[in-house]
This record gives sequence, C-alpha cells and structure tokens, in this order.
Amino acid sequence: MNSENSQQPFIINVKEDGIEINEHYFPLPLNFADLKKQLGDRYEQWKETDTNTVYRWNDLGIQLYIPKNEHGRIEISIKTADIDESFLPDNRFMGELRIKGQNYLDFFSNTQVHQSSKDIEMENLKISASVSENESQNIEEISISEIVKEEKIRIQSDPYRPNTISGEKILFTDFNFKLAVIEELMYTQELIQPKFDIFEFADHYQQRQINTDEEGYSPIPEAMEYFKNLEIDKTLAGQVTQIYQDGGNDIYMNIIPYWDGEDDFFNIEVYDDIKHFPNLKKMTLFSNDPKVYEELQLKGIDAVPL
Repeated sequence: MNSENSQQPFIINVKEDGIEINEHYFPLPLNFADLKKQLGDRYEQWKETDTNTVYRWNDLGIQLYIPKNEHGRIEISIKTADIDESFLPDNRFMGELRIKGQNYLDFFSNTQVHQSSKDIEMENLKISASVSENESQNIEEISISEIVKEEKIRIQSDPYRPNTISGEKILFTDFNFKLAVIEELMYTQELIQPKFDIFEFADHYQQRQINTDEEGYSPIPEAMEYFKNLEIDKTLAGQVTQIYQDGGNDIYMNIIPYWDGEDDFFNIEVYDDIKHFPNLKKMTLFSNDPKVYEELQLKGIDAVPL
C-alpha cells in the first residue's frame, strides 16, 4: 500500500458519473489499473471465477470484482461492519464513505427497511447495501456497480435506404390506393424489393428508437413516410390485375402492427389512380359506399366490398 495512503484515512465519495477517492476522481467506466494505483500495493488476488477475478485489500476492507469480459464493468465491495464472513475482506473499512456527498448511513436511512438488501440506482451506478438479519438492520457491506445500459445494435448495411428508380415513376393521387398497389407488387408478387418488415426496419432506423410494442397500435410515422417516398416504376403497372384490401394485409400490419381493422384509416377515398393500371380488372375494397362500386363497374372493374 502506498505510504501516503497508510497515513491518512480514506475518503470515498460515490458520484453520479464516477468515484472520488481521496480527492482523486475516477470517471466511468472505471479502470482497474488506476484504482489499483490509488488503493496501493497491499492486495491479494483472492478468487477467480468464470466471469470475474476478485482482488482484495484486507487492510482497507475493500475488494474489486474485475470482469474477464471486455464489455463487463468493475464492481467495488466495501465492508462496513465488524463481521466474520469469508466473502468479505478481513477488516472493515475505517474511512469515510459518502454517496453524493452524504454519509452512506444517512443516504440509506429512508430506504426500504426489514430487507436483506437495499438497492438504489443512480443515473449510471447501482448502490447496494447488504443488511444484517437481526433487528438492528446494520449495513454490513456496500456494493458499487456500474449500470451497463443496453444499446440496440444498429446494423450498418441498411436495406431500407430511400429508393430511386431510373425510369418514370407512378404519381399517385390517393395514398391508400398506393398502399393497395404496394400490397400486390411487394408482398404478393414480390416485384418490389426489399419486402418491408417493420421490425427489421426499426432495427436499422438511426434517427430514433422505434418501439413497435408501444407504438404499434397507431400508424408508425416513419413507416408511413417510407411508403410515401417509395417510387414505383411505371413498367410495373401492367402487372397489377387485381387489388384486394383485407384487414390482415401485410402492408397494413407493417404500418400499424397491431391494427384491429375496425376503423376507416386505410379506406381509399379517390379512385383517379385507376388510370395508371390498364390491366386492373378486380377490386375487393373496405368501402361500404354503393356509389363507389357502381362507378368502378362502369369502368370495367369487377369491384366488391370485403
């Protein structure tokens, strides 16, 4: 142990974004070499497991759990009571232990009582206090571990980059008519690639995290925008011979994943886009308006309600 450390009491102050030891600040993520230099040379490698190597400073009442996984985080254990437990250092910590500048006993005084442990999560650290089983509820150990925040892995190759076509594109008047055409060309005939999948799309999306579980009961704006911007080559128009609207269509499930089909959100309002599709002869539609079917029949289209 450094002679400087042996002549002065240790003061440990746990902060939101790091740990201060005798006025030396250690930011997150903690570094073993830096901590070892501060704690001194009088330590032992006490134990090794599949996941950690445990280094113990018996004189100080401190031990460090050093992860073997490069993505793991260091955990600090501080013995705060005179108890004989093999999993703790020989001596208890005799210095000052503060959490956010407050004595650790005061910090935990208003937390859960009559429990074997008390856990408090800060922004980046979890502080756990092991409590004695007797009525005194003495804190016997303080454990300090960094919270490893799960971060969604973004796939670098994005199949959903905005598409541009070399030929002439179809200009739609009614967006819901366009969606019905996409259902036919993308999901039924597979002539438009990639086949859009909202869950895969969310994994690739960079601008924000799309939570399909929470947002999937309403139109997901980014999915709507994707289909609005999707260009369809006029050369594909001749492949559309029928349109079939159904509440379980893939196109709708990839815009509103948990849509129940009970509203009129995807109803076609204007049928001017028929002019782009000379081979369109059959349509099954959400609409309940008899006039729609009369007008479509006059245009040579066998149209029926769902």
